[in-house]
Amino acid sequence: MEAWLQDSLGYYKEKDSGETLDYGHDWAEWLEATDGISTSAWTADAGVTLSGAAVTGSVTSTLIAGGTIGTRYTITNTVTCTSGRIVQRSFGIVIKEK
Repeated sequence: MEAWLQDSLGYYKEKDSGETLDYGHDWAEWLEATDGISTSAWTADAGVTLSGAAVTGSVTSTLIAGGTIGTRYTITNTVTCTSGRIVQRSFGIVIKEK
């Protein structure tokens, strides 16, 4: 998978509109030793489709499909920990023809 890119809006990855790819986040460095992930919810701007959300240990992931060429979409992952802490991280997906 391609490296993260960064611009004035933050971190993003490029994706072709015809691709369905998995994206995720490893929360290991953020979680305390006695904490775990109890739920993970993904949201996205209208125009891309999310499916297959999963939690595997400290890693959360989802599949992202679709999009319109030239459009940037914000994807947000909201994680609730077993301790009750709630955290969100967002990134961009830019749709490019590859």
